[in-house]
Amino acid sequence: MPSAQSLLIILTALVYFGAALVVAQIGRLLSPSYGTRMSANWFWRGVLWFGAVILFARGVTLLWPGQAFAVGKMSGIVLGTGLVILGFALWKLDDVMRENAPPPWSVQLMRLVALTGVDGLMTRTALTLPPASFGDLPPSDTPDPEQRPRLLMMGAALLVIVMVVAAIVLNSPAAAAV
Repeated sequence: MPSAQSLLIILTALVYFGAALVVAQIGRLLSPSYGTRMSANWFWRGVLWFGAVILFARGVTLLWPGQAFAVGKMSGIVLGTGLVILGFALWKLDDVMRENAPPPWSVQLMRLVALTGVDGLMTRTALTLPPASFGDLPPSDTPDPEQRPRLLMMGAALLVIVMVVAAIVLNSPAAAAV
């Protein structure tokens, strides 16, 4: 069984990984490749991506500290700092999502639910999505030319998540005991 300190280190690293992914998502949503009403210039998107890389690197240094970073006497303040960063990042992500049009997956979800023919499910799904703004065009049935970069980003994020989980599982004390 891992010690309380080991659990604190793993939890803190996961919080930093989560914060990095949320900051990267904000940078992705503010890019012109995502069809939104609000976007940021390349400098601010670069700052967001750089911040995501820094947060991810901090999570990596917590899991594999080496000699440069000592985690043996790490306190809960590092976890608290990560939670504050994650909280602010989630708050900003919510702010960015409120300013943007509903994402294309919600339109696809609505179409899928409509195909099932279940009216109650269709109504509940429609009521949970944000309303369209005045002047918004209806979603088109033509494929989006920017869909491939979004799919690549989602695939890369999934690959990173799988790699982190595999690294944690393979380096756990239980795996070392086998």
